[in-house]
Amino acid sequence: MRRGALLVAALLLTGCGGLSVPEPEGPLTGDRLVTALRDGGLMLYLRHTETTEGGIDSVSTLGDCAAQRELSEAGRHDAHEIGAAFDALAVPVGRVLAGPFCRTVETAELAFDEVRTDDALLALASTGQSQAEQDAAKERVRELLSDEPPDGENVVLVGHISNVGPVTGTSPEEGGTVVFRPDGDGGFALVAEVPPQGWQRLAELQSD
Repeated sequence: MRRGALLVAALLLTGCGGLSVPEPEGPLTGDRLVTALRDGGLMLYLRHTETTEGGIDSVSTLGDCAAQRELSEAGRHDAHEIGAAFDALAVPVGRVLAGPFCRTVETAELAFDEVRTDDALLALASTGQSQAEQDAAKERVRELLSDEPPDGENVVLVGHISNVGPVTGTSPEEGGTVVFRPDGDGGFALVAEVPPQGWQRLAELQSD
């Protein structure tokens, strides 16, 4: 709880005012997290799974996967297993949006089958973007995280650390997920942070 309070204070000082006070009971884990997910109404920000080294993040390489950093075989396996874990946990997923780089699109497709791309989830560290374009993308990410999903559904955003970090102050590892709840007033609260392979472990615990 102290960690969450410090996070909110830091965000307010740096102008990331979209994040409101975290859940009163603190970050959700285990059965409480699964119950909240099954109820729907949450925004899940999944950072793409494990990648290979090399590649250039540039708007000029968007159509050329070979020129970009791609998912490793372990990353592809993890993405598929995330989707299997969501099925096993009976977590309802509605829209799935991904950044246009190949590693985010592939993560989303392997985990959730259907995906639409959104330029707001293009890695902000990539070259070829103006400051105005980056600022607009950050604002769009805030809007996405504060947009309430339809009743009984959760929305998944698959992007990069450079998108979610400046907006929320969180820093998921590759394959990690940050869960938010829109507050209905243009903001969102931190609900949970799920580490890489966390969905798989949660599904295993539920099946025991």
